[in-house]
Amino acid sequence: MYWQDFSPGTGNFRGNYTEISPDMVDEKKDLSNVPESGTSLHFKEWNPYSNIEGKLRVNLSLPEIGLQCNILHNTGNALSALGRKEEAIEAYQQAISVDPKDTYPYNGLGNALSALGRNEEAIIAFQQAINVDPKYAYPYNGLGNALSDLGRNEEAIKAYKTFLKLFSGDEKWIKRAKKIIEKLQSK
Repeated sequence: MYWQDFSPGTGNFRGNYTEISPDMVDEKKDLSNVPESGTSLHFKEWNPYSNIEGKLRVNLSLPEIGLQCNILHNTGNALSALGRKEEAIEAYQQAISVDPKDTYPYNGLGNALSALGRNEEAIIAFQQAINVDPKYAYPYNGLGNALSDLGRNEEAIKAYKTFLKLFSGDEKWIKRAKKIIEKLQSK
């Protein structure tokens, strides 16, 4: 099987076009017939994007499902950034209905719910994201935030520690999680 990265690169949108080989992937999967529900690939150390730190994760899905889910998820992100959290929640829920095996809309949903103080619902969304992809770090951070807001400190510490174990990237996120853990442990 021939794998190819056709995502756009930097500068004049030339494209990256880095051939992806099976030895770059953390776990071995048969990609000759991607299931309708899609699948995720976690790369060992390969990351061709200089502006993104850490390991790369790619979702593979059928084009009609993946594109629709991605559009709805991005709509949720845009609405959330504009402060329109209720509309963002609706967009994330629609994305989830299109592809319940995509982690990102669950994480976005959890963040939007948490921003509205609906932490019990946010916890469910973050747990769903974790169930779909236990190696994706961000839902653990959101879960820690929601649990901490509810005073469930021991559970929050465990979530933040899992986040730190999985996360490699922006140092500000790492420092933030460590600082929160220290604060929660001192209570």
